[in-house]
Amino acid sequence: MRTLLYLIALLLLMPQLLIVATIKTVAHLTTRGTLGGLFTASWNLLDLLLGWGGLAAIAIAIALFVAGSIPLPRFIASLALLLTAAYTSFVLVMFMESSSIADAIFFLTPGAVAIAAFVWLIRKEWPRVQSLVSASGRP
Repeated sequence: MRTLLYLIALLLLMPQLLIVATIKTVAHLTTRGTLGGLFTASWNLLDLLLGWGGLAAIAIAIALFVAGSIPLPRFIASLALLLTAAYTSFVLVMFMESSSIADAIFFLTPGAVAIAAFVWLIRKEWPRVQSLVSASGRP
């Protein structure tokens, strides 16, 4: 059941993460201010994504999906994804206008549900992690 909750929370976080990645990418590409700078920044980003950066992103995504099925990695991955969800929520709040409450609710609700699920998972996995650590004989 915890694995299912982890995967649901991860899927709820994905749209918010993609929106923030898009915002950050567009902001990065347009910082140069010229058309040549845009093309140069786009080429550099494409080179990064098609090179080692893309492979690292795929490896991290697979590791996060696999980590949900094992107790100790699920605790660590839940903690990492909780921090990611909090960061993406903060970025979305900073880019939204204060008058668009309906938009804020629409965009932030899946992330808030994911944050609540990750907090619950961290709380429930902590005793299991403690028992695994104490069984290994480490202080």
